[in-house]
Amino acid sequence: MATTALVSVRHSFTTRPSFTITSGTVDFVLGGRKFAFRMKPSFPKTLSREFLLVDLVSNLDQLAESKEEVLARVRESVASYDAVRRPRLRRAALEYGNVRTKKFFSEALNADMAPHVR
Repeated sequence: MATTALVSVRHSFTTRPSFTITSGTVDFVLGGRKFAFRMKPSFPKTLSREFLLVDLVSNLDQLAESKEEVLARVRESVASYDAVRRPRLRRAALEYGNVRTKKFFSEALNADMAPHVR
């Protein structure tokens, strides 16, 4: 499944767009504005709440919000997960999360199991 976006852009023959291509990312500058296109190595066929939570934590460094506040709210959300959703979240973290994300969810999911261990 591929996702594309169609954007209407005015063409100017006096300026040329510039591209920077690095592994998995294409940075595109046009009209003084910078656009970044990132290729995901894997993406689920259907979006789930669990995938979106994993993706949020994986891309935490790109948010303007306080990282600590976001992580605290994610921990609260994980704590409210029932026995059916916890395995789904663990699987999504393992399949789609980066190393930091996998560690975060491993700790968050195990926090309720052993509250005296920290």
